[in-house]
Amino acid sequence: MPGKFLSHAAIMTAIQTWMKAQVLVPSTPSTPAVNLFDDVQFYSQPNLLLAMQELKTFKNRICLIVPTFDEYQYQMSGASVEVHVEREFIFLFCDKDVGFRQKASTGDPNDPAHPGVLALAEYLENNLICQNFNFLPVLLRLRPVNGEAFIMQDKTRADLAGRLGWKMLWRAGAADQVFSVR
Repeated sequence: MPGKFLSHAAIMTAIQTWMKAQVLVPSTPSTPAVNLFDDVQFYSQPNLLLAMQELKTFKNRICLIVPTFDEYQYQMSGASVEVHVEREFIFLFCDKDVGFRQKASTGDPNDPAHPGVLALAEYLENNLICQNFNFLPVLLRLRPVNGEAFIMQDKTRADLAGRLGWKMLWRAGAADQVFSVR
């Protein structure tokens, strides 16, 4: 049934557009603005290191949006079925501070260009939750499910050293639809 539920691509594109527009620190006459992420890409699996190599993106703050799971819930009533679809996405992101690995986690208070993955995760928690991206009448109910740290290590790539990553699982409602038996 094309068009009945929001597609993965529509939801991912809306999230990507929103993420690219977010500014952590506004520009001043002497410093450029600091964006939430330097790069936001779609990827097919939750492997940030592999994605960075394949996509050839090695910026300081990178976010991948990975579709991972769909859940369907049904309510049957006579000759009709109400279907609720939830789409899950993983956001994998990192902040690089090769001088001091701890700053990749908690940030550098003297350098707003390195907020740390915890600040990035908290920004998403506080600002992305319940965004609907003009999908009305569909209510996305976009929300975080969980998050956890991971260490990126690659013995062949010294430029990837010092990266701490964060993995967040998010859910979005793709729609509630009622179908009649045919």
